[in-house]
Amino acid sequence: MRMPHILPALRSTIVLPLFLFATAGLHAQISVTPTRVIVESSQRSGEVLVLNPLDRPMVVSTRVMFMVLRNDSTGAIGYDSTLRGNARSCAPWVKVFPHQFTMEPNTRRKVRIMISPPDSIQDGEYMARLELAGLPVDRVATVELDTTTVHTKVNVRLALNIPVVYRKGKLITGIDLNVIGARPLNNRMRVSLGLTPTGNSIYRGTLFSTIIAADGAQVARSETQFVAEVPYIYPLDFPTLAPGQYTLSIESRTVRQGTAGEAVIAAPPSRGEFRLTVDGSAIEVAALH
Repeated sequence: MRMPHILPALRSTIVLPLFLFATAGLHAQISVTPTRVIVESSQRSGEVLVLNPLDRPMVVSTRVMFMVLRNDSTGAIGYDSTLRGNARSCAPWVKVFPHQFTMEPNTRRKVRIMISPPDSIQDGEYMARLELAGLPVDRVATVELDTTTVHTKVNVRLALNIPVVYRKGKLITGIDLNVIGARPLNNRMRVSLGLTPTGNSIYRGTLFSTIIAADGAQVARSETQFVAEVPYIYPLDFPTLAPGQYTLSIESRTVRQGTAGEAVIAAPPSRGEFRLTVDGSAIEVAALH
């Protein structure tokens, strides 16, 4: 069937929305300093500096939410927003000023964060995430003169989110380690490591893992950073092992590289040793005491 008159009939511009999301520091077109806000109970307020490096104005809106960060040994980072009403959330107490504003090209703007917790909360560390979304806009809307052609215009929404941390009283942290299982996966061996934070604050640390063969030779080693806000299973990947018995030693220390180090709460190291028995594609795991 021929439809020769379809294109001339389209007389309005088609606007295709495109939404791009990035974690703090990963997108160059909207940035926030610092990349986390830590508020003490004696302070109850903080601020961030938002930068619009574009040559166009940008409308910035804010949103406060609670999401749990989850990462793995490959460096992948994800967020879980399904934990409603979590005891670690301070999202209901956080107010942001201004809530929405317009930034001129190549300008900076301070955003103030106020936290008003209930008096009844216990000592500990509480979390929320602040999303800042920027929508570049034109100063003057353009009028398309050629109405016989399909035109497209892409509106790009640039968003990032940063952690907001509220701390009250004495903070204690720790981590329990438990290997739940292991299996081959994509020419690798994936160990499912159960992480359970203890105390009243979030655990931020580094896992140091070593696999030793029965003859004492070291066959694998890894060092990965992680955050445990709630209990979860951490995927820990190693090279594929030949059949035999091995010892997997895991130690977690409250040390972090980069700017994340400022948020670390110190705790004694946690350790665990596990026996891996590899028989073809089957891998058995047993804790060593």
